[in-house]
Amino acid sequence: MGASKNSEFAQMQGAEEISQRRIWIICKQDISSATQQLGWNLDF
Repeated sequence: MGASKNSEFAQMQGAEEISQRRIWIICKQDISSATQQLGWNLDF
């Protein structure tokens, strides 16, 4: 029982990490397009 709980927890953590990374990528794209429209050149 303990082992299955651990693997479940690990899967949850992995999913959280992926979603945070995805959010950051989306934000990065939004910031890049917004700065291009304003004429700013920011390199991430």
